[in-house]
Amino acid sequence: MSRLLSANLARLKKNMLFWVALVLMAAISLFTMTMYIFQSKEWAIYGEELYFDSCYFVLSPFIGLFITVVIVFFLGVDYSDGTIRNKITSGHTRTEIYSANFIICILVSALFNAVWLAGGLIGLPFMECEQEIGQMLLYTLTSFFFSFSTGAIAAMIGMLISNKAISVTTAILQFFGLLMVTSYIILQLDEPEMIQYMQMTDEGMQMVGPVTNPQYIGGALRVVLECVVNTLPSGQAVMLSNMELEHTVFDIVVSAFLTVIVSATGLLIFNKKDIR
Repeated sequence: MSRLLSANLARLKKNMLFWVALVLMAAISLFTMTMYIFQSKEWAIYGEELYFDSCYFVLSPFIGLFITVVIVFFLGVDYSDGTIRNKITSGHTRTEIYSANFIICILVSALFNAVWLAGGLIGLPFMECEQEIGQMLLYTLTSFFFSFSTGAIAAMIGMLISNKAISVTTAILQFFGLLMVTSYIILQLDEPEMIQYMQMTDEGMQMVGPVTNPQYIGGALRVVLECVVNTLPSGQAVMLSNMELEHTVFDIVVSAFLTVIVSATGLLIFNKKDIR
């Protein structure tokens, strides 16, 4: 499998999309944090403070888009160029092929995540950090692990769909679909249990409540939805961008478990796939 890894690394180094996306990721990270630095200075004029940690992870939901697009395009070349058939006929097993591609996808995920986080560090000298160092390290680990699960999903799509156009379309729709679903769920879970509202009475407008919020989700359904959000990489990303992650260690373990399950499932199907 070392030969497959070496070949993949050599191909990745020559992949223009990979380098363009990596530079773009760095530029977006630097630009975003620069804007927050200027904003923090404006807030300081009015005696308010913008904390570094509230800005550092704000791009979390979008890092997965870069990872997904680059991975699916990279793997799609194997089918369009007939490379996978050549690898099989030269004696490599399907398990070796999938595993080598999976390792490259994890590397790509780690690189994009590292570049994004490194770019955001320019804000550290200009803004105070509200969170403890240990908590920030857990948040950082969480971002790496949900990037890995994102990469595993993209790898499975890229390895199982032979047509590059279809695989890219499927991967992008999958990414935005999960992002919209988890964002909506989080929005619903953020509804307060009790609310107050204004009502016109004989004495004028008066505050009524607190009363039960009909939009509040409770009971078993809330537990299920919270599990969904904490399991999916898009859910963890949105929660991290909002600084609402409460169980980082659990999220890291779940992301690692999801990465293994998705990869094992993809490998199982790939071993039975008819490669033409």
